[in-house]
Amino acid sequence: MRMQFTGFRRDAFFTRHQKDQHLNKRLFYFYDLWTNLVHMKIFCAYFKHLLKKFYWVFLLFLSQKSLTQNKISESAKLVLKQAILELGKGWDTIQSLKLEGYGTSFILDQSERFEGPYIPAQINRSMLIVPAQQIMRVDEQQNDFVFGGNTTYLVNGEAIAVKDKEGIHASDAYENLQDRLLLSPDVLFRKALASNSLHLQKDTVLQKTVQYVISFVYDNFPVRIFINKETSMITAAEVIKPLKGDYARIWGDSEKMIYYSFWDLLDRNVHYPLQTDIYINGYYKETFLINHWELNPQISIDSLTIPPDVALDYRGRDVSTLNRYMENMKKNTKEIAKDIWLLPGPCNTTVVKQDDGIVVIESSYSSEYGEAIVQKVRELYPGSKIKAFIATSDAWFHLGGIRPFATKNISFYFPYRNEPLIRKILAANYKTFPDSLSLKGEGRMILKGVKDVTTIGEGNNEIRLFPYKTETGDRMMMVYFPKQKILYCSDLFQPKGRDGKYWQPHYAWEVYHAIKEYHIDAIKFYAMHMARLEDTSVLEHEFE
Repeated sequence: MRMQFTGFRRDAFFTRHQKDQHLNKRLFYFYDLWTNLVHMKIFCAYFKHLLKKFYWVFLLFLSQKSLTQNKISESAKLVLKQAILELGKGWDTIQSLKLEGYGTSFILDQSERFEGPYIPAQINRSMLIVPAQQIMRVDEQQNDFVFGGNTTYLVNGEAIAVKDKEGIHASDAYENLQDRLLLSPDVLFRKALASNSLHLQKDTVLQKTVQYVISFVYDNFPVRIFINKETSMITAAEVIKPLKGDYARIWGDSEKMIYYSFWDLLDRNVHYPLQTDIYINGYYKETFLINHWELNPQISIDSLTIPPDVALDYRGRDVSTLNRYMENMKKNTKEIAKDIWLLPGPCNTTVVKQDDGIVVIESSYSSEYGEAIVQKVRELYPGSKIKAFIATSDAWFHLGGIRPFATKNISFYFPYRNEPLIRKILAANYKTFPDSLSLKGEGRMILKGVKDVTTIGEGNNEIRLFPYKTETGDRMMMVYFPKQKILYCSDLFQPKGRDGKYWQPHYAWEVYHAIKEYHIDAIKFYAMHMARLEDTSVLEHEFE
């Protein structure tokens, strides 16, 4: 007969066995063990039931999510396919293109004021393109004030090279041409259509018109396409990625927006936007208009191909350039006065030791180069702390290495008009290639905009800051060492060229007259791009 434990009273059963206390204890033990096992079995069965139920609910959720994603992806494909149709069926027959045109590129970094207006550079381009292979040759003529010339570029996917009399060699990054190849509507649509990350986002309004917004990831960078809902024609495209050309690397991940307009028929059933306008982080960078074209011209692919070794050199160009700058700093750093060191580089840096810490003047090019400057300070003065940093100019290139200093508890001096730009650089997004500021966060840095003569420190290496109050130099300032009578002129003084002339004599004239206005009794001077001490009598002779 099987014992039924349901409703069984343990105390009633055990009172019959009071004579054998030892047996009582054992019975208690086995009874509790049996009860626990029964309860555990019931719990496990119930838990198994819950898991099974959760499993099916989770599977249902995933399937619904997958269906939703597939539906969104299919919707995006339908929009894209319609946009491709609007470009015209004639594109199926196009193997190559020759496009010629003219435009203006704005030199954002070198302009007198970062909010504009900007120095224009006239450009003329002739482009031979093989869209399917993502290769292109560009013959470009550029006129930038007294500079410029003719250059032939080769673009093969991610690699860019210059072709000249000496051969083919890796070029400094020139993303405008590289992105022109990717962001051409016929190429862009097909890249998007082949992407596994295709997504239809919420509609938006652009140019006062409702737009489809299609997103996808290309080469690990997010891309968005804006398509007019009324016409199914592309209005604009956006890519977010680090840019190297035109000193834009200081912005980390930049937002590049390109607008398409002035549509025309290149041939029957071949629609194309002849005008493109490019914005970088909201700054107007370039406008270009095609005024001549030829479809399917005869092209020798070999004449457009970058050799493998040159393409490899291009991919390592960032590292090699940084290494070259660091090697120059290592070999040619010199003490121009007791505890005042000049670090030569793309823009010269000065390191000054005062009784209560180190002052660093200028950190250019990139965050990596800024870290190299910090390391050099440690080598010169182990254990000493950096107490202040000075940025004397507003050019992007000159400010490229300031972010590492923002991680420290220091005072940061700059011409007061540059504060919006400084704050914007310090707040830039460095997601793709994180620097020390994006990883560590800001220290207790104190921003100190300089309006009038300002003194830093005391003793033998006292520093005085003199903001230029001139027409072209009002975003710059001079740094003076009164005991040594040495003046640093920032970027406003540009040394003479090989022809013995100033490329911009007004700049040098402003330096001389600023010295006179402030009654600075300097004997020697140097500048951001002049790593030697010159007699101030040179300026007096030129401009008195």
